[in-house]
Amino acid sequence: MARESGYEKVFTVEPKCDESEMKDFVVGRVRVDPSDWRLEYRLKLLGAYRWLPLVSLVKQKIHRVQ
Repeated sequence: MARESGYEKVFTVEPKCDESEMKDFVVGRVRVDPSDWRLEYRLKLLGAYRWLPLVSLVKQKIHRVQ
């Protein structure tokens, strides 16, 4: 619906969308909270949490099996 409405990109609260046809349209992000430590915040900015999409995908697959 967002694409049909003319949006070029959308953002999700998930680290990354695992559906290949949505790969270039849906942008994942890493949550940043006021309670994050300064080091944690800095690491998020530098991309140290790039492993989150993989873990999120594995978690989804585990839940589907159960």
